[in-house]
Amino acid sequence: MLDEGVNVGLGVDGAASSDAQSILAEARLAVLLQRAGGDPKGLGVRESLRMATRGGAANLGRSDEIGQLAPGFAADIVGFKLKGNLAFVGTDADPVAALLLCAPAAGSVAWSIIDGHVVVREGALVAADGGGAFDLAALVAQAEEHARVLLAGVSEEAVGRR
Repeated sequence: MLDEGVNVGLGVDGAASSDAQSILAEARLAVLLQRAGGDPKGLGVRESLRMATRGGAANLGRSDEIGQLAPGFAADIVGFKLKGNLAFVGTDADPVAALLLCAPAAGSVAWSIIDGHVVVREGALVAADGGGAFDLAALVAQAEEHARVLLAGVSEEAVGRR
């Protein structure tokens, strides 16, 4: 499709239809699927990353406001600590390939800035108002309790537990 000039974008949905909700994992999968199809050079990591950023923005009709780091564009940014992380040993030569092909887990985010607000600082989830760190264990427990309450009102067949 890319060879024919079709804009291709990658994206993720919510937890109901996406295992990890990770755009990096989707970009990695796109590269690996091309390789599995018999063409190891069919899709490069940078091309896949472009599909996940600029390609998605173009498909949404928002190329003039999102999809790249540029003045005046909205940006959500994540940073990963590559140094000292066993998953990234030997990847200094190509950090972009390291990010996509090593597919970091959500827990390895060192920094996250969303709409100009630091949300993760040095690996810790922080309050949106710049206050202290969240109690992640309490947040997970609360989310699990909400999920239990929601599922209690759903039939076994509806959630696939037959």
